Amino acid sequence: MVLPRPMNETLIGGLAKNMHKHKREEKIKGTGASGKAIVMGILSRGSGTNKSRVIKAKRITDTTKETLHAKIKAAVETGSTIYTDSHGGYGGLANEYVHEVVNHAGKRGKSVGRFRRFSNNYVP
Repeated sequence: MVLPRPMNETLIGGLAKNMHKHKREEKIKGTGASGKAIVMGILSRGSGTNKSRVIKAKRITDTTKETLHAKIKAAVETGSTIYTDSHGGYGGLANEYVHEVVNHAGKRGKSVGRFRRFSNNYVP
């Protein structure tokens, strides 16, 4: 049995408001994504008696369709159910997967949301 696989991408890096002024001017150029790493997390759930959950997190270069699709194809079996947000880079996955879209503005999945909170708060 193949279990559903939630996934998401997030930015990792310090908040500009928490930096000293000279560091902020040095590091932050442009939008809030400037100077931050993009990390994609894919949740694996155990089945049967093995209820463990593992989030595989990988640093990615960008959030283009090509990059996201390549990472998903490498980590998820074709035909699996996957959950993503409405980011355009996830478009076209319905050809190989059962693709469900989660609305982050509304109720969101707990597991990947926890990864996002963890990564934003604890990963340097």
